[in-house]
Amino acid sequence: MTEELTTKLSFRVNTAVFDALSKCAEDNGYEPMAYIQKVLSKHAVESGNMSPDAETKVRAYDELFELAVEKSRALYKQQGLFDKDWNLTVFRHLMGDAIFRSKYEKTIGGDAYASGLPGKTPLNMYLCWYIKNAVNAVPETTPDGKPVRVQVKNEPIQSYTRLLIGSA
Repeated sequence: MTEELTTKLSFRVNTAVFDALSKCAEDNGYEPMAYIQKVLSKHAVESGNMSPDAETKVRAYDELFELAVEKSRALYKQQGLFDKDWNLTVFRHLMGDAIFRSKYEKTIGGDAYASGLPGKTPLNMYLCWYIKNAVNAVPETTPDGKPVRVQVKNEPIQSYTRLLIGSA
């Protein structure tokens, strides 16, 4: 059973505020909603209103997200890499980074290549979302509009969506 990590929100925000946040997101290489989530997480952690365990977990997740975004961008912009299996490609590079792997394994409570660890699936889902958004990629879809999913074995992720570079 996967752990519930999120609460879905729907709210209105002043257009000028959203435009400013969107510009901040662009300046920092984030998709607007990912940036807003990052800002809210940071504020919540700094508020002192979270339990110590929740604060530790949010900080760990945010740190992993930041490292994944940095790696995705570096591989794409500095090394000119991109393929349809981008999520898997970036995950493989991240697993080769001793700092990331150590933080990832501490966060999931076990070996990166083990399956069935509580919280691993939702964390990987979010990591893939950040990896995708870091390079403005979009899901590859079938002729009927469904995302193309790939199942893998002996990898830290068990499945992912194939990607294409989106239009700027």
